[in-house]
Amino acid sequence: MYVSVHVYTRHMSEAPTASVRQLRDHLADVIERADRDDEVTVVTRRGKEVAAVVPIQVYYEHKMW
Repeated sequence: MYVSVHVYTRHMSEAPTASVRQLRDHLADVIERADRDDEVTVVTRRGKEVAAVVPIQVYYEHKMW
């Protein structure tokens, strides 16, 4: 079953977002989409972007900067 945790879509990057509460409830789905679909999910707390779940390759590429 596919559970959507998208609250709204960012205008510029089109990255889906999820609140901390939604992420907690659907973490396995968010991780699966990062792994399977290379999808980035921006995490928000009280409407403010605070973190992101990214595919591991994106993390490694950023780490090498």
